[in-house]
Amino acid sequence: MEEGTIEQIKRTVLISNRVITEERMEETEFPIICYQPERFAGKLYPVAWMDPIIELNKSINRIYTSLEDRVYTFSKGRFLAKRNENISNISDDNGQMVYYDNVPPAYLQQ
Repeated sequence: MEEGTIEQIKRTVLISNRVITEERMEETEFPIICYQPERFAGKLYPVAWMDPIIELNKSINRIYTSLEDRVYTFSKGRFLAKRNENISNISDDNGQMVYYDNVPPAYLQQ
C-alpha cells in the first residue's frame, strides 16, 4: 500500500461465479456485530423464526395434494355401479366409483 492512502473495504456480490456488483464501502475497518438471539424468561430455546412459515407451508402442501389427488381421480373417469353389486376391479387404476340405488344419476349418464 502506498503512503498516505486509506485502506477501504470492497464488497463484491457474486452469483454463480459472475460479478453482480462491486463497490467500495466507506468503512475502513470491518464492522463487528455481536449477534444475540432473543431470550424469553423460563425457556431454554426461543421460538424459531420460521415457525409461522412452516404452518403456512403445511397448509399449502395439503391444498396442493388434495388438488393433485382430485385431478388424478377425475382424469381416470367415473364408473357407475349399482349398490350391493359384485364388481371385480380390472386394475388398481380405477377412477371414481359412483354407487347408486335404483336409477343412475342423470348428470352422469352421458
